[in-house]
Amino acid sequence: MDPKVNIPSLLAPGESSSSAVRLPARDESPPVDEFLDPPEVTRYERLGGRRFEAMPSNPEHGDPHLILDQLVASHVQEGFVGSTDLKTRVSSDQEFASDTCIRKAGVDKDGHRHLEELSFEIVSKRSKADTDARAKAFAERGVRRQIAIFVERGEVCEWSTASQGWRVIDPRRTIKDPCLVRPLEVRALLDAGRAEIATALALEAKNNPVIVNVREEGRQEGQATIVLRLIEKKFGAQSEQVKERVLHASLDDLITWTDRLLDAVTIDDVFAP
Repeated sequence: MDPKVNIPSLLAPGESSSSAVRLPARDESPPVDEFLDPPEVTRYERLGGRRFEAMPSNPEHGDPHLILDQLVASHVQEGFVGSTDLKTRVSSDQEFASDTCIRKAGVDKDGHRHLEELSFEIVSKRSKADTDARAKAFAERGVRRQIAIFVERGEVCEWSTASQGWRVIDPRRTIKDPCLVRPLEVRALLDAGRAEIATALALEAKNNPVIVNVREEGRQEGQATIVLRLIEKKFGAQSEQVKERVLHASLDDLITWTDRLLDAVTIDDVFAP
């Protein structure tokens, strides 16, 4: 590639081209998974000329991290993959990991995994200077969107390349993105109960077989109750044998019997072959 040709700048939603951060030309940037310190040995990170070891998280960080991982994993759209603590080479002398992220599945034409498109950070003890420096470096590397959960403030924010700072997201809003199978509720990022509900809804959107089965069982049970009520209203109390037949019928049979009840003269007309 001609070194004078730059990769186009990426903008956050609603930002103008004048506020874009210039991305380095391809030949200026090392592969995102070519590390100065291999993570298989220990997880060292480099930021702003400093080299430090990433320590295990405390409960203030680890607890919401578990909720975040569960929530994001359930929302990953087909064709994408999620990761936890994925270390990325962001520049010639910097490398560190997002807490949770989503990237395109597979590898690029050079055989390297793809750069994160949507990243999430849990911020509890990290300084504002380090948090901002990491976000700036990720943005310059090309990470499309960055979401941070500020634990002590109870806020969810998105990094803005225009203001070079974090913008608070209204907790009543949702985060919409091509990486997500459905919009992600902001409040679910702050509350374990809402996270469980959002996870179930995301699995339903993916047609998860267990969720689909539960949904169909509930629909079948509800339809059986309706058929029994209509039968008893039209023909009076029924035997246990009739009740058992209805309760154990397939959904297709229940729908057929519901239609027949409109014109049936006797109970036998409902169950006719």
